[in-house]
Amino acid sequence: MRFCARTALRGATAVIAIAVASPFALAATQHPPLPKSSNVPKADTDTPAWARDEGRKLHFFSSLIAAHELDRLEEAMAQHPFKGKFAEQRTRFFKAAILRRRGQPEEAVRIYRDMLAKQPELGRVRAELAATLYEMEDDDAAKHHLNRLLSANANDANRKVFQDLLDHIDERRPWQFGGYLTLAPSTNFKKGSRHKTIALGPITLDIDNKEESGLGLKGGLYGSYNHKVTKDLSIIAAGAVAHSEYPGSDFDDTQLSGNLEMRRTNGPNSVGVAITSFRRWLGGEGHSHAVGPRITVKKQISPKVSVRTTFDYMEKRYDDAKYLNGRDFNANMRATVGITPQEALFLLYGVTRSLSKLDHNEYWGGYGGLGHYKEWPWGITTYNEARLHQYYYDSTYPNKTSPRRDTRLAFVSSVTKRDWNFKGFAPRLEYTVTHGISNVEFYDFTEHGVNLTVTRDF
Repeated sequence: MRFCARTALRGATAVIAIAVASPFALAATQHPPLPKSSNVPKADTDTPAWARDEGRKLHFFSSLIAAHELDRLEEAMAQHPFKGKFAEQRTRFFKAAILRRRGQPEEAVRIYRDMLAKQPELGRVRAELAATLYEMEDDDAAKHHLNRLLSANANDANRKVFQDLLDHIDERRPWQFGGYLTLAPSTNFKKGSRHKTIALGPITLDIDNKEESGLGLKGGLYGSYNHKVTKDLSIIAAGAVAHSEYPGSDFDDTQLSGNLEMRRTNGPNSVGVAITSFRRWLGGEGHSHAVGPRITVKKQISPKVSVRTTFDYMEKRYDDAKYLNGRDFNANMRATVGITPQEALFLLYGVTRSLSKLDHNEYWGGYGGLGHYKEWPWGITTYNEARLHQYYYDSTYPNKTSPRRDTRLAFVSSVTKRDWNFKGFAPRLEYTVTHGISNVEFYDFTEHGVNLTVTRDF
């Protein structure tokens, strides 16, 4: 939806007043309505009624923030500081809120992030951090926290605030660019076979493509432009380039992709129709390319469950291995289940039908998987994902007695240290393992890999 920046900023300010599950929660039923700023009781040394109870004190201090009476808030906090179990957190929260409103958002962000590093369940702190990042136009980090809040909040009014801010970020920043650079050691970057020989009928041959380890470097750039045709209709152009290098130029891998999409949105729901393309170079020489249509559907099933489904058809062509030319039909689904703003489950499923000039290269494939995202104390965020892939080929592999059958087990585990923050970036360490099992020895392999990079999603 289209709305002006002033409206969106009012929405950002409203974020801090919403009721979320945390020690700071201020549900509307807990206290009487806030007094107008002119009638807010003045802090004094006689222990006023609002200072005799921690809940009323919290409510009173929030009313001063809402009225932007920062000097009075500081005076009240000095005369009647918080007490009890949550005293330190509440004091730091309001100090950060004052810094934000006095034009020191960087220092406020530092305090909010430090609080979340220790207690990621503090929902109101996350909401205030998201609003501060939004006002600083640190859009990637703001979107991360807004999406986390949106994924696990059942309150319709709160969800509208979060969604409006996300929409405005997309509107005010039609151009988006990014990149990454990763050190990537691997135990088998060639995905070479674990076998030394292969039996093809009565003949036994040596396998040249064997396991080989090495230290690699991966990097990439991506960008997109979102052109608003109407309030709910957009045309989006996007492109990306990715490159990886390992010992020996034969294994340098460069991939270029792009798509042009028309997307209709309605809040968190959307439908997109796109033309997508792909080009790959391997060892510095042309390897393959593909082009075809794609349909993407995003649907919010319930306040805490959303589903993203893609359907695509790709005509694929190989520069040298013409016998591999063919077409692929793919359907992929990713369901997100928000447990809390700091935890989510992901259900993964996909089906592929690949057609080729040679029958023994045609197959049905599918996968299922489960992912888990969790922000822990100590400033640690983890993401773990496991997938099981199955491939069933149509006809007998040459000089074998049965069709090829492949099974792949893939596991990814990443750790981000949120409190090791340098200029808005935090380090991330990722471990991957892929184990391939096949009745054709060429495709029996195991690969372990590590990626070390930085992220703004924290």
